[in-house]
Amino acid sequence: MSMEELYRLIAAVLFLTMALIGFNFRFKAKKAGDNTTWNEEGSFIMITLRLFGFGTWLVVIMDIVNPEFFGWSSIELSFGLHILGAVILAISLLLIHSLFRAIGKNITDTVGIKEGHELVQSGPYRYIRHPLYTASIMIFTGYGLLLSNWLIPVLGSLTFALLLVRLPKEEENLINHFGEAYKVYMKMTPRFFPKLRQLISF
Repeated sequence: MSMEELYRLIAAVLFLTMALIGFNFRFKAKKAGDNTTWNEEGSFIMITLRLFGFGTWLVVIMDIVNPEFFGWSSIELSFGLHILGAVILAISLLLIHSLFRAIGKNITDTVGIKEGHELVQSGPYRYIRHPLYTASIMIFTGYGLLLSNWLIPVLGSLTFALLLVRLPKEEENLINHFGEAYKVYMKMTPRFFPKLRQLISF
């Protein structure tokens, strides 16, 4: 087995593991009840966010299955950068599992608030307000390095930019639902990256 084949095998295992984790927790959340819709996002964000997200994952899958197809977006990277990509993906996998366990039935696919929605401040939510957004940055950076494909982080960045456009509406809904409790949470907890003193006290 060549090193390139090994990188793609690692990428495939991580992808399948992430997919199983995501499907398992989202299925349980849907089963518990979900009254949210995509309507609050607006047509532009609703459509483009899903297209870019799907497109990014499609490139990841295609590069794993048939790397020659995206040979034009392949770049030469050192062994150390490939390993760095694998490490970033492994950490993001742990983050995803941790955040899904913490948020449980409250997970949604949109900015809407579920009936009986709870303000979760445990697990990763103790340190950052939007760990799923953080995980997405790590995932597409990690896959870009592991698979040595610049197109993955570029599409991932565009997807993240659309998430940032959607984010104010999401937080507005959370403030309207939780009131002062969420405003206090916002003041105490960063959006995407924990404060240094939080990491030291971990």
